[in-house]
Amino acid sequence: MQMYKILGTDGKEYGLINADVLRQWIVQRRATAATLVRAEGDRDWKPLAAFPEFAGALAEGQKPPVVGECVPATPPPSGPVKTSGLAIASLVCGVMGFLCLPALAGLVLGLVSLVKINKSKGQLGGMGLAIAGICVSAMMLFVSIPVGAGLFLPALAKAKAKAQRINCVSTLRSIGFAARRYSGDNKEIFPPDFLSMSNELNTPKILVCPADTKHTRAETWAGFDPRNNLTYEYLKPGIAESNAQHEVIFRCPIHNNVCLGDGSVQQLPRPRH
Repeated sequence: MQMYKILGTDGKEYGLINADVLRQWIVQRRATAATLVRAEGDRDWKPLAAFPEFAGALAEGQKPPVVGECVPATPPPSGPVKTSGLAIASLVCGVMGFLCLPALAGLVLGLVSLVKINKSKGQLGGMGLAIAGICVSAMMLFVSIPVGAGLFLPALAKAKAKAQRINCVSTLRSIGFAARRYSGDNKEIFPPDFLSMSNELNTPKILVCPADTKHTRAETWAGFDPRNNLTYEYLKPGIAESNAQHEVIFRCPIHNNVCLGDGSVQQLPRPRH
């Protein structure tokens, strides 16, 4: 069987191929009458028209296409086009976007659905729904973020204030326990001031309430100054322990938490300013 080589327009040689394959190339218009061809064993390149065995294929390949004839690259889908479920979900999430998280999900779903619709080559519909879902989700996300922050921040501040008051109760309990230990070593008499309890308290840091922003915590007792490093009020310094059991000894002016002489702590209603 005779074999042939083809010289392409890019200057590269293609083949060896047989006559049947070359005829198919002519029909497909991959080779024309001017295409240079060399039969196996020949040295010279000749135009394809010089080979009589391909005259019929060249004549068939040169016929003009029938007017109006069109072969689509992709066959049209049969039956109704299916609407993308992601596009529908995107629009639904966008409408529910006032909750912020659904809006974010709607934005992502809308973008994903657009990609899938474009890649489906007509098998999926719903591009309008996807675009609407993206727009609505983006708008809701823009609106819901500041609204959500406005709802969340007060709740966060309330939780923080509650935690600070609980810590304040714990601090007052520690101060009351330190005062009772001092009393046990000093003839049942409470200390005259906070500085006198330095051995029992170990650190002056706890003398500033967690909610106090006006005073700073002293790192050491040597640097402790009641004017700058103290929140709590000492209402009955030097009182005898026997007389202090039901008396308010220490008080937080911020939370109105009080520590009695028996070491118990109570949370009284906050003072109104």
